[in-house]
Amino acid sequence: MSKAFTIPKSFLGFLIASLLFWLLMNLSKEYVTDINLDVSYQNIEQDKLILNEPPKEISLSVKANGFKLIGTSFVHKPIIIDLKNLTRKTDSTYFLLSKNLIPEIQNQLKSGLTLNKVNVDSIFFNINKLHSKKVSIEPNINISYKKGFDLASSIKLVPDSIVISAAKALLDTIEKVKTEEIELTNVSNNVKTKINIVIPEKVKTKYSKASLEFKVDKFTEGKMEVPISIINLPKKKSVNIFPKTVTIIYKVGLENFNKIDSNFFEVYCDYNESLKNNLPYLVPKLKSKINITSSVRIVPNKIDFLIHK
Repeated sequence: MSKAFTIPKSFLGFLIASLLFWLLMNLSKEYVTDINLDVSYQNIEQDKLILNEPPKEISLSVKANGFKLIGTSFVHKPIIIDLKNLTRKTDSTYFLLSKNLIPEIQNQLKSGLTLNKVNVDSIFFNINKLHSKKVSIEPNINISYKKGFDLASSIKLVPDSIVISAAKALLDTIEKVKTEEIELTNVSNNVKTKINIVIPEKVKTKYSKASLEFKVDKFTEGKMEVPISIINLPKKKSVNIFPKTVTIIYKVGLENFNKIDSNFFEVYCDYNESLKNNLPYLVPKLKSKINITSSVRIVPNKIDFLIHK
């Protein structure tokens, strides 16, 4: 019967310790190697747009000990390259010399990493000159209100317009921009919220959001008796009308209900309109002096009249 081969625990401990010592010795040494890091670009001028897709990674020759290199290979923030000092080659071609980027990149490397060089000579950009204009923002919202509630003010966007920049051919096709589509249901309270602005592709603007605001109130029905006035009546003629007053039926928010009185409404009939259309009656029309009411109706909607010469 054969005996099982066993390794002494002391030998295993010595082997593991030796491997760790070897690893620590090697990781403590300095190396020169190439690393690839993500890169992002910022500070392109407002009147310029990058048409090509610049490199998303940049290759760097760096010197560091093994510990630093291992840490960098796992975690490192993207290198940010500032584009405010672009050099123009042609009307639409710009470039950055890599040797000029060394101080900027070195400041963003982790402590212990020394940048030897950037492994590309230049970074090129295809850039288009932009034109600008001001366009309005259109809200794209669907609102349903809780029973008995309704809109009590105009819907307000802040800002209500923005300056956009794009190539002239594209800019000429844009008359307005919209907000993202949102749906508000069972609304019974005032609304104030941020909403994204939908910016077309290859268009630049300083704004990406707008503030959406409007008031909501519980509405009730009100009634008001208002006298009728006649306009455009020929000289030396008088008119008798029946009835002499009409009833204004309207909806108003509870907050404003007590503000309404007969002075807020003016009802008139245009004699010329009835004469022109050969109507045997006058048509009452409302000239409202306020905008806090809605669903306004006039009862009756025909006024009998008799002309006296």
